[in-house]
Amino acid sequence: MKGPAINGKYTIMAEINMIPFIDVALVLLIIFMVITPVLMKSEILIRPPVVTHGDTHAQNDTPVRVQVSKEGAVYVGGKVVPRDTVNIALAGVLSNARNQSLLIEADQDAAFQHVVKVMSAAKELGVVKMAVSVLEEKKKRR
Repeated sequence: MKGPAINGKYTIMAEINMIPFIDVALVLLIIFMVITPVLMKSEILIRPPVVTHGDTHAQNDTPVRVQVSKEGAVYVGGKVVPRDTVNIALAGVLSNARNQSLLIEADQDAAFQHVVKVMSAAKELGVVKMAVSVLEEKKKRR
């Protein structure tokens, strides 16, 4: 494109049209904004805890066992306890909550909210040592 005439001669226009450049930059920005959350979710790595064997010199106290069934029934000391009175039942079983350990054995199909309710009740009572147990699948007999 030729610019205006100066002294009867045409000069070359040396301006860059920025409108297409801005359009392309905005489209790329929108693409990156949409793709980034998807990429971040797929890149999150979770490292599960590693099970280590405890110290053999540790205190050999037997933990208080609480079972949670598939239906959500809670058993403390082998006796069924209503879910809203779990903290009262635990208080009766735990003589020294700070030094005693609690083992929660839940069915694999039990809703997690029932396990959390037991954990919350134990935390309110001051239990420091708490564990959730899982059962290993037994080998099939041949």
